[in-house]
Amino acid sequence: MLDNKQCMDFANKQIAGRYKIPIIAIIIANVISLIFDFISTRFNPIQDVQKLSEYLTLRTTSFADPRDTALVLIIGIVSTLITFVLDYAFTILLLKMAKNPDPVKFSDYTDGFTKFSRGLLTYLWITLIYFIWAIPLGFGVGLLTVIFAIITGTGSSLIVPFIVIFMFVGIILYLIKILDFIFSPMISAEFEGISIPRCTDISKQLTRGAKKQIVWIWIKNFAPLVAIMILLGIIFKDYKSTDANDLFGTGFKITILIETIISTAYSCWRLPLYNLALINLYHSQLKDCVERGELHAEEFGIEMQASPAEETEQKAEIIPTSEDNKDEKTE
Repeated sequence: MLDNKQCMDFANKQIAGRYKIPIIAIIIANVISLIFDFISTRFNPIQDVQKLSEYLTLRTTSFADPRDTALVLIIGIVSTLITFVLDYAFTILLLKMAKNPDPVKFSDYTDGFTKFSRGLLTYLWITLIYFIWAIPLGFGVGLLTVIFAIITGTGSSLIVPFIVIFMFVGIILYLIKILDFIFSPMISAEFEGISIPRCTDISKQLTRGAKKQIVWIWIKNFAPLVAIMILLGIIFKDYKSTDANDLFGTGFKITILIETIISTAYSCWRLPLYNLALINLYHSQLKDCVERGELHAEEFGIEMQASPAEETEQKAEIIPTSEDNKDEKTE
């Protein structure tokens, strides 16, 4: 299995000189997302903090127009489905980059849209699994909270801290479960002959023993962005709005614009590296599982030799350079 450093080293080699198309793909996805967010806010029934508080406490006497609420819901669903298609096309693009050192074209990205139906089914299946797992974890946190409240008394000052602890543990367990299916889109995109439910089963096999590496790769690529966003939140905490009750004030919009520009620029730099590193780890895990007999190469319709990243490195070491050829001729 490739270690963390190798996954990132290979990713840097695979993206070198080929940043253009992945950056275009990321910008397209971000622009589409912003358009849908803008449209959604035009019909959002909750436009400020005061109204949000009234909705949450059921103290409002004037509820939103059901048509606006339904429209916001429809916009959200359409936006999510389009995001699934864009993510799947992006995965197909990066799989090509991981397996082939040739220059990539914009058509390598747009070709992924022709597989939109499989992409949608893949992400919808994964979303369903996430939802199913969220139910028992949420129920467990709620049950523990009720039991603790009964034991300590509803007026106990320990209830709130323990609720936070229960929720934190539940979120951690949920995130660990989510990692089981992180390779599913890659398997689905690379091996179209394998059913989507089987792709998630294979992903669970491949992530065994690799979850720490996956988390490390994420931290390596995105921990700095999280730190930057937290810092910006602290810096602009007093400038988010010109009116405390105006959630969409001028100050808020300026802050969101700055954060969006920074996060988009950072994503253009690190998102391709992150995904390529995950793909390298996925290919390495797949090769190891086949060699151990846990998976059969026939199921994938390929002969497993070396993972694409390892094979590229081996070729680079074996193929002599032009200077080496000159030296041999001179001798």
